[in-house]
Amino acid sequence: MFILWFGIGIESKIALVASVVFFIVYFNTLSGVRALDPRLVLAIMKQESQFKPNAKSPSAARGLLQLTIDAAQKYATRAGLKQVTDDSLYQPAINIAVGTEYMAELSRMFAGLAEAIAASYNGGEDNVARWLGRTNQSDAGVFAAEVGFGESKNYVFKVMSYYRAYRQLYDSNLNRR
Repeated sequence: MFILWFGIGIESKIALVASVVFFIVYFNTLSGVRALDPRLVLAIMKQESQFKPNAKSPSAARGLLQLTIDAAQKYATRAGLKQVTDDSLYQPAINIAVGTEYMAELSRMFAGLAEAIAASYNGGEDNVARWLGRTNQSDAGVFAAEVGFGESKNYVFKVMSYYRAYRQLYDSNLNRR
């Protein structure tokens, strides 16, 4: 961000600050409505897209939270949207609305266990249910070690590292500590 800030003109800086303020207000509203810790959502977003709204994966997942069209269509109505398209998933407001609805469902399924939410976002709910069955659900560190796929285990460790950093930097309303 430091390098980016000094490499752009004043008009771009104003637009960037305005978009960040909008993003934080919108993000906090959705996270609060869905009973999610916005710092966990940010951690998943960082891992999924590095905060690039136009990110697209080889599996056609799109946007900030890397949603596939199938997942987006499943959660769009619950997120208050009539429909979503492949291209609309690049719009941060739509992507965040649908992605946080999906994460809220995962949070309900896994009693808010951040590691399980991250693991299921990457490796699927059925796999996480199986991994949780092999370990003590309340011991996050033990659960993370039980994640059965190397990619998902690495994903969980990265997301949790970002989550710890965001919890140190920001309160639950994303105000700087």
